[in-house]
Amino acid sequence: MRKQGQIVVKRAIDRNYESVRSLLTRAEFVANRVHCRTDLISRCADGLVGYFSKRCFSGGRESSGAMGDRAREDYLSNFEAVARGLDRKTGVRDRRRQFSTTSSSASSTSDSSTNVKGRALSEQFSKTLVDDIYRGSFRNQTGVSLKYMMDFGDHPKDQQLLFSAQFLHKELPIRLAHRVAELENLPFGLSTKQQVLAVRDWYVESFEEIREMKEINSMEREKSFTELLSSVMRRHNDVVPMIASGVLELKNELAEQNKKGAIDLNRIAHLPEIHQFLDGFYMSRIGIRMLIGQHVALHEPAKKDYVGLICTKTRVLDVVKDAIDDARALCARQYGDAPEVEIFGDENLTFAYVPGHIHHVVFELVKNSLRAVADRYKDSDVPAPAIRVVLAEGSEDVCIKISDEGGGIPRSGLKNIWTYLYSTADSPLKDMEFSDAGAGSAPVVLAGYGYGLPLSRLYCRYFGGDLQILSMDGYGTDAYVHLNRLGTGSEPLP
Repeated sequence: MRKQGQIVVKRAIDRNYESVRSLLTRAEFVANRVHCRTDLISRCADGLVGYFSKRCFSGGRESSGAMGDRAREDYLSNFEAVARGLDRKTGVRDRRRQFSTTSSSASSTSDSSTNVKGRALSEQFSKTLVDDIYRGSFRNQTGVSLKYMMDFGDHPKDQQLLFSAQFLHKELPIRLAHRVAELENLPFGLSTKQQVLAVRDWYVESFEEIREMKEINSMEREKSFTELLSSVMRRHNDVVPMIASGVLELKNELAEQNKKGAIDLNRIAHLPEIHQFLDGFYMSRIGIRMLIGQHVALHEPAKKDYVGLICTKTRVLDVVKDAIDDARALCARQYGDAPEVEIFGDENLTFAYVPGHIHHVVFELVKNSLRAVADRYKDSDVPAPAIRVVLAEGSEDVCIKISDEGGGIPRSGLKNIWTYLYSTADSPLKDMEFSDAGAGSAPVVLAGYGYGLPLSRLYCRYFGGDLQILSMDGYGTDAYVHLNRLGTGSEPLP
């Protein structure tokens, strides 16, 4: 199965790598359920991979029709029937294999990582729960658009809140199951790291709590469900630094093995498989928190021009000014002073968007520019030049341009800026201690993690925008933030 899966990935990588990787991960998730090598199990596993291979090569069209759904369900049913038969005939129920915690590449690149045994899901949670999770990981996620959220939440009534809760009650377990499946099958032994296991357990616990919630058919149950969602949000507050710490630990281990000659770090430079996983994982996290936050916010006292988290008349200038003030205050604490920031463009520009997303992106970009300028001119008699922010409205996008004269980035280094854990600042992760305590066990500040730019780009892309960086080495850097003002694009679900 692994060999066939590798062939599929190799052939399809230029077409749609993200889809292939996600689907094959889920195929392996099911195929590794039973610790028994039989022809029947092999045929079922090959059938799953064959189905997903066909789906990948056809651009996912098989998943859209009834025939595709039936094929998938047939393979699942056959697989489970074989597993149940083996349980009865050979008594292998107690010998069910733990879900795979490393990819096949881990054994060839990181012996010490693969020798570390993680906590298997079957040891932590009940068989029924684990079976529900892997079934959920095969179901299709449902994306929503900014416009849909805004139209649906406008003047919310009990019936709308009830419908929203029913949608989340069905959708969130599917999204959580997808993430658990990925966390169980990460390469280079990342799935065995303490921090990753803790995050996996948070996702499983949230899945279980939502799944155990009875059908939401009354406002009383809707209220209880909303309270549950708030607790889920709090539990997942520390996901970003926890995963970052696990990845940093893996990176340090691989660097040590490279020094000893155990692996060739150049062959796995920047860990592309890890970064592809992180892009999908964090994009999913943005989506989950947006859906939950929007539903919870609809229960709060109404604010003028707001529909939940969405401001229908977001005044870009005000959000940008707040982000600039926060970034300059941070710079002043570190350097004793902060360069000036000048704003140009349409001061009355408004559109429907989530102000928190704009603030996150602009704060990160201005913070980087302030630091670059402050470092370059800290020992200079020449006054530090101001950072320039330009606001513009196009037919499709609202654009924010941030320009600095901080010296720029060498052309060879531009490819690194989107790499997770690439940062020129000291990382706070090495000095942090983690536990399984959940929310509150780690700080949420991202300075020095190397996550600022990659996450900012995901926030832009979540509603159909983008983030681009252009740099002139020896002079400065320009960042272009594109925010989709139409709001019709659906979530880019991993």
